[in-house]
Amino acid sequence: MAFPGWRAIVPVAATVGLLLAGTTDGGRSRILSSRPMVMVGDLSYGLYLWHWPALVLCRFAFDESPLAVPVALVSTFTLALLSYATLEVPFRAASAMSLRRSVGLAVTCIAVPLTLVAGLLAVSPSLRAARGITFSSRFEYAGAQRLDCAEDGPHRDWNQDLCSWSVAGRPSVFLVGDSHAWAISATVAEAAQRSGLGFEVWNHFGCPFSAAVAVDEPGCADWQTDVLETILRERPALVVIANRSPTYTRAPGENFDVKLPDRPLARNEEEALAVWDAGLRAVVDPLADAGVPMLLISTVPEFPNNPLERISFVHPDGDLDPQPLSAVDLRRGRVVLVEQAIAASTPGLEIFDPIPHLCNTLCRQFDGTTWRYYDDDHLTPAGADHLLKPLEASIQRLAFS
Repeated sequence: MAFPGWRAIVPVAATVGLLLAGTTDGGRSRILSSRPMVMVGDLSYGLYLWHWPALVLCRFAFDESPLAVPVALVSTFTLALLSYATLEVPFRAASAMSLRRSVGLAVTCIAVPLTLVAGLLAVSPSLRAARGITFSSRFEYAGAQRLDCAEDGPHRDWNQDLCSWSVAGRPSVFLVGDSHAWAISATVAEAAQRSGLGFEVWNHFGCPFSAAVAVDEPGCADWQTDVLETILRERPALVVIANRSPTYTRAPGENFDVKLPDRPLARNEEEALAVWDAGLRAVVDPLADAGVPMLLISTVPEFPNNPLERISFVHPDGDLDPQPLSAVDLRRGRVVLVEQAIAASTPGLEIFDPIPHLCNTLCRQFDGTTWRYYDDDHLTPAGADHLLKPLEASIQRLAFS
């Protein structure tokens, strides 16, 4: 809801009511001059100052628990009373304030909010990192996940020195795709290393490895052209492709932000799927003609909630519900069938479906001890590790065939 929204009517109407009531005698005046109302008036400035930090901190601590609002209200009134008694009244009653007291008051006013913010920043990463929600990885190829190898904005040249790890006398596995490729890059790198192969990576956030352009991503089309030319020049032992395909072919009622060069934007799901089919074929066909084997990783299960937005002291596990396979398939959509049809008609292209390795009858973001996702659709390194052995087997089969 846009700020301030319809809720702003309540305080505005109350203010208008107070102005209309005026100071005349009567029931309204007696209510407003009662001791509880006068106390609220005395505390009003403190209530104004304290209510927002109290609400934010209680939301962080209690998430969606019904305790959050009552605790925030009690905290707000308590802090307002304390600040009124210890700061406002003494300050107004004093004819003059000593330099020492002035300095102490200033230091207190600065130190209290800084301490609260520092505590929040300190607790938040530790709470998340303790459950594996982190960008880092134990594997030495975690450099594959550094941002130098993943574009996010205007197109720039590939930094081969930073984004390739060679093995003497052996070809490499080349990983391409959008942020889904970036999320699994350390795992693909380890699978390549275990197979005795080098590793190269070039990703673009929000831009798929396809000729279907994500129109909201600057430099997407240029990156797609350059990465295809780079792969054809490098001639790797295997190209691994990972895109978040459903986001480019969304269900009806949502925005479609995918198009082919020099063509209009897709207007519905059928057109978006046709664009995806043509765009993906436009990059895999040249690779197939060049004899470069390819492994297309289907999109991982996606979830309706982001765990980072739901972790709290009350719900350290994010209070997330596992998703049945039927719901996961529905969220992935028909684009998976399009990609399977492309693989069936393209020599040297295989599909790798991560669902059997991440799910049983249910798919989970949190397995009771480890976070597999750090948002609604990107795997953590710990989650991607579930794909390591089957990926290694696929890489060995395709790269050495």
